[in-house]
Amino acid sequence: MTRGFTDAAQAGRSPIQAVITGNYLPLDSGAEVLLHLVSTSGKKVVLASAQFIISVQEMERRKLSLLPEKGNEEIDKVEFEAKHQAVEPYEGTDNEWTFTICPDALDGIYYDGDFMSVYLYSSQDCYFRLIHVDVDGNMQVIYPVSPRDNNFIHAGQTRTIPDNTLYLMKQPFGEEMILASAFEQPFALGSFSTSALLSEETISRSFTVESDSEEEMTPSVTANFSYTILQR
Repeated sequence: MTRGFTDAAQAGRSPIQAVITGNYLPLDSGAEVLLHLVSTSGKKVVLASAQFIISVQEMERRKLSLLPEKGNEEIDKVEFEAKHQAVEPYEGTDNEWTFTICPDALDGIYYDGDFMSVYLYSSQDCYFRLIHVDVDGNMQVIYPVSPRDNNFIHAGQTRTIPDNTLYLMKQPFGEEMILASAFEQPFALGSFSTSALLSEETISRSFTVESDSEEEMTPSVTANFSYTILQR
């Protein structure tokens, strides 16, 4: 189980030229951390990498936690692991082509009243769907939600979603997720547009779509990211 994070540094008033991004893996003895220094220009080249372990004692001394917050309280390990186990089909481990999604905030941090858009990239023509999982584990399709939404993306294209609006960040505060899946053929909007509680059963239902020929399809590629909403 890993969680990602990003930090940005700015020298004086010069524009940001690189960001530090990475992830960590919880261990019985602490946490294994992997960091990358990534250029923000061009092809976002990795300039340097570092891997190290933070001990349990050091984490306790600095009052660090590996678990995200829900409201103003840290969720327990059981809830955290259950949530990420449920969304495992969206981890992209069996992807047939490159398919990525990320938030417009480099660090994945938003404050009450902020707006968010997401960047979606595919190396192959496909039709996609986005699902939002809120702090309380409620999940709902957020794109496409009407026949007017263009959920087709061309090979090599990066799309900004939503098209003409932005997603408003508000209470409850804590960690949320966006799940993305892509299909080679167009699909019906289906009945999964209403809110449902995150579970392995609802993820299983959300993982399939109905094609125009009324046959069920599973996605060829998936992706996801998490972000955090904080009180301003």
